[in-house]
Amino acid sequence: MISFLKKLLTKGEDNKARERIFDVTKKNDGVNYIDDFIGLINLKNVHMTEVYKENEPCLYIRHDVDHSLEMGLKKAEVEAELGYKSTYFLLPTGSYGEEKNYYGTLEDGKIKYDSKLIDKCKRLLELGHHIGLHNDMVAMSLKLRKDPAELIKRELDYFDKHNIELVGTAAHGSPLARQLKFNNRELFDGCIRKGWEQGRTIEHNGWKVKLHSLNLSDFGFQYEAYSLPRDSRISESGGRWGGRILGNQIDRDKMFNDFNLEEFKKLISTLTPNSGVRAMQVMTHPCHWEVKENGNNQ
Repeated sequence: MISFLKKLLTKGEDNKARERIFDVTKKNDGVNYIDDFIGLINLKNVHMTEVYKENEPCLYIRHDVDHSLEMGLKKAEVEAELGYKSTYFLLPTGSYGEEKNYYGTLEDGKIKYDSKLIDKCKRLLELGHHIGLHNDMVAMSLKLRKDPAELIKRELDYFDKHNIELVGTAAHGSPLARQLKFNNRELFDGCIRKGWEQGRTIEHNGWKVKLHSLNLSDFGFQYEAYSLPRDSRISESGGRWGGRILGNQIDRDKMFNDFNLEEFKKLISTLTPNSGVRAMQVMTHPCHWEVKENGNNQ
C-alpha cells in the first residue's frame, strides 16, 4: 500500500513544517492536528506501554475510535510520516443503540466482523502504532446477557487469529454506563474510581455484572488507559476541548463558545521538558476530525 503521505510536497528540512496536499483538522474549530496541536508539544513521544518505565517527561497519544476508523487511518498516516506513535482503541459493535459500525454487525448476539477490519488494523501496525480495545464490555454484557469475560475472550481470539495484539483497554463512556452510573474500566480489579463502591453489582435487562471481578493480566492486557500516570491531559470529547494542563483546568464552555486559536496554541506550547509535566496524555476521537484539502497544491 502506498503511504498516504508519500504524496506530500515538502519544503525545507523540518518535517513538521511540511507543505501538505491536505491536513487533518478539527471540524468545529479548525485546529490543525499537527501544526496547531501535537507538533507544538515539546515532549518525548512514547507508546502507552512505555509510560510506566519512562524517566523523561513524555507525551502519549490515545485515539478512541467510536465511529470512524477511516478517519483514524488518516490520522495514523499523518502521525507516522512525522515520527509520532499512538494507540488506536477499537469499539466493538453495539454501543449507541446501533447494531453496525466500522467494526462489524451485531447479529443474534454475536459480532460479524467487517471484512476490511483486519486489513485496516494491519495498516495501523505497519505504521508503527498500537491497537487496543475500547472497552464497553460491562454495557455489552448487560445488553447481550453474556459473561463479560467470554465477550472479551472472543474479541481477543479473533484478533489473535490474525496475529494482532490488543495491548490494553480504554473504557468507553457509553450511554448505558452514564445511565446506570458505572465506568467500563471498573470491570477490572484495581481500576478504582474515588468515592465509588468497589465490587458493586450492576443489574439491567435481567442480567448482573459484578465490577472489579476480572484481572487485566488474565487477558494479556498491559494496562487500562485511565490508570496510566498522567499529570496533564487534554481531550476533545463531544467535540469540546477539556482536561488539565500543568495544574490548570481547561474551561470547556469558554473554549467552545469563545475559541481562540492563538490562545490554544500558546497553551499547548507550554508543554516542555522544563515545565514540570511528567506524563501528558492526548486523547482524541477521529470522528471529530476531517481531511482538509490544501487548494494551493497541484
